[in-house]
Amino acid sequence: MKLLGSHLDNCPPEDAEPASGIVYYLVRNNPPQEGDFIPGIEKHPSVYKHRPKDQICQAHGFSVFKDIEDALKIKEEFNSLKDTEPAVGELTPECGVIKNTPSRTRRSHHTWWPPDGMKIWSLFKIEMQ
Repeated sequence: MKLLGSHLDNCPPEDAEPASGIVYYLVRNNPPQEGDFIPGIEKHPSVYKHRPKDQICQAHGFSVFKDIEDALKIKEEFNSLKDTEPAVGELTPECGVIKNTPSRTRRSHHTWWPPDGMKIWSLFKIEMQ
């Protein structure tokens, strides 16, 4: 299966694991739509122009969280995410690969590289909170 970012050297990284488990992703639409799932490299290509290769690889995937609290924290930290809601999805190995890519404050952050062309938005829904 061809994964997002696989045209780059060592992307996804060799230590990425088969996708599995419940993850949260911030979306603007309910239900989630294709337009909610645009990799960072496509949304902000100039931001990644001179970044290290591992960051460029991550920008070809999607930032998901294993802990909803981390998703809610990042929503509050960035003005550009204020109008988003966490959507929940359950990943399986058919959904590509995933790697824990934590930050200092968001330990449950993972980067997910799904198969190219997969209708990933159909895996997610917004649960009433």
